[in-house]
Amino acid sequence: FTAEVPNQVWVTDITEHPTAEGKLYCCLIKDLFSNRIVGYAIDERMTKHLAVAALRAALARRRFVGTVIVHSDRGSQFRSRDFVAVLKTAGLSGSMGRVAAACDNAAMESFNALLQKNVLDRQQWKTRDDLRYAMSRGARGMGRMLGGYARFVRALWRARAIHQSVRVRRARAEAHDARLAAVDDQLARLTGERDEALAALEQLRQSHADLPDIAALRRAVDAARDE
Repeated sequence: FTAEVPNQVWVTDITEHPTAEGKLYCCLIKDLFSNRIVGYAIDERMTKHLAVAALRAALARRRFVGTVIVHSDRGSQFRSRDFVAVLKTAGLSGSMGRVAAACDNAAMESFNALLQKNVLDRQQWKTRDDLRYAMSRGARGMGRMLGGYARFVRALWRARAIHQSVRVRRARAEAHDARLAAVDDQLARLTGERDEALAALEQLRQSHADLPDIAALRRAVDAARDE
C-alpha cells in the first residue's frame, strides 16, 4: 500500500504486552501517508469493542474529504458487524489482507514492532495502568517521530528529483551548445573556402587583364560578316 495524500489509506492492527496483572491490548490506526497515529484504544481484552473504539477515536480526530481506505488483517475484531457498521456509517472503505499473506499489513506491523522494541520491552510492567500510560505515550511519540521522518524522506526525494531535473536540463543545454558550436565551425570553414575561391578568381582575372575581350571580338567578326 502507498498513499499520496493524508487520509487516503489508514492501516490498523492490534498489539499486546504483558504485565504482572495480565496482558494489555492496544489497537492502533495509522495514516499511511504521514505515519502518524490517528486513533488508538487500549483495553484488557482483545474484542471487537477495542477495534471499534480505535476507529471512532480516529474519526473524532480526523476530518477528511472522499473515501478513506482502512486496511487490516483478517482478525475477527475487524470482521465484526460493529466494526463494519462504523466503516459504512462514516463512508470508509474496508480492506483486508489475503489469507496466508504475511506482508499484507506490514506497514502497521512494523510500527507495532518498533513500539514494542523502543518502549514496551524496556522494562517489566507491574500494573496495567503503568503500561496503559506507556502505550499511550509511546503511540503518540512514535507516530510523531515517524511522521517527521516521513516528511524528511519526502523532502529528500523531492530535492533529489529537482537536482536530477537540473542535471538533465544542463546536459541537454550542453549538448545543444555543442551542436551549435559544430555548426558555427562548419559555417566558418565554408566561409573561408568561399573567400579563398573568390580571391583566386580575382587573381586569375587580374593576371589575364591584357587579353582582348572575347565577346567584343565576336561582335566585331559578326559585324564584318554582315557588311
